[in-house]
Parts: sequence; structure tokens; C-alpha cells
Amino acid sequence: MGASIEGEVDEIIARHRACVLRGRAFFVAWHGTLTLAFQAWSEDFARLKRALNEIDAMQAEAFGSKWPKISLGCLKSDDAGGRLTMEEYEALRDVCDGFRGRAERDARVRASELKVVVFGSRCCERRVSVKRVKLRPEECGEEASRESVALVESVLSEGRRDEEYLNRVNAPGHRACHYEQGSGVTLVADALEGNTSDVSDLTALLLEFRSAVEKILPGRFRWFRDDSLHVTVRGLVN
Repeated sequence: MGASIEGEVDEIIARHRACVLRGRAFFVAWHGTLTLAFQAWSEDFARLKRALNEIDAMQAEAFGSKWPKISLGCLKSDDAGGRLTMEEYEALRDVCDGFRGRAERDARVRASELKVVVFGSRCCERRVSVKRVKLRPEECGEEASRESVALVESVLSEGRRDEEYLNRVNAPGHRACHYEQGSGVTLVADALEGNTSDVSDLTALLLEFRSAVEKILPGRFRWFRDDSLHVTVRGLVN
């Protein structure tokens, strides 16, 4: 990322307010990636993201960062163990649905700063460098972006219990080797940093969710480390 773009990114972040992301639901995304989706970007964060999109020479935003989420883990491989039967998928969906109330109550990420991360793995477990950029210290913007709410609900509604969506869950790629490799620069809000009650509640929730998944599908998922869990605001360099 060039120095001029880096300076523009820093300036944009510094003039926007922090964001409180509120949990919506656990969700089985395409390729079988397990995620925790949030209700929406705040209106102020939506403006921040639009400003980043307007930077000259900035790469196009990938769809995955348009809806706020934490990627929690992925299927381990593309072999038989990396594909779910309809029965397994429905059991996994039942686990996700069973945690929906807890997700809405206990999942909070308070982003008071963002990090520009040069990564050596797509799951951000290997971080070559990290630069912290503070958001404005005023009270966090709570108003949800209506456009963001609509997008999150559209994504969640796609996760049907039918063969068409199961084919997307079982589509090849985005298994463990994909997330463990790759390099680039991304802008993130780390999810489990600090010792606040929000972090404690979210840590406990994720532990319970992983345990519930392992109970029905033992050893099938590669879980990302707690210290790597993040909400991607936007990829900067692929």
C-alpha cells in the first residue's frame, strides 16, 4: 500500500467515531465457513467505508467485508471430511439457531480503534506488522445503517435448508489451507482485545458455540485462534 493511500486511510479513520457492533446470529457461510454475523455497521461506520471506497487507486471492496462478521473457523479440507451431508448441515444450522438469543444478548465488539494489518495468513494468525489508528473519542455512534441492516438480513436469509445452499456450503476452496496461507494488507477491528465485560461475554459465548459444534461434528472444523479473531472493515491490498 502506497504512502499516499496509507495517509488517506489514516485521515479517514481519525475523523469518524467508534462503533458498537451488536450480535445478530451464528451463520454457516459459503464454503462452510462458520461466522458470527452482527446486526449492521453503524451509520458513521458506513460513511467511513464509503469514504475509503472513494480513495483513488483503492482496490474494489470484496463482498465479505460489506457485512460485519467474525469468521470463526472453516472446514479442514476439500476431501470427504470437508463436505457436509444435508443431515449434518441441518444439525449445524440447529446449533446456530439455538445460539441466536445468546448472540443478540452477549456478542458485542466495541471498535474504538482500527488496525492496519500486514498479514501472512488470511485468518490473520500471522501478522507481519500492525498499525493502530484511533477513531474519534466521542461517544460511539449507535444508529445502524439501514442499508447495512438490509444486507445482513439478505445474507442470513440465503442460508436455506435446501440442496442449492448446501452446494454453496460444500463448494471447493476456502478450507484450512486457504486461510493459513496468503498475504496482503487489511483493515480490521480485533474482537477479543482487552479485559472488558463485553470481551469476557463474547469469549465465553464463542467457547460454548465451538463446543456445541464439536459435539455434533467432532474434528471437522479448523478453528481460528482467539487472538486472531476480527471484524474485517475492508481489504486494502490483496
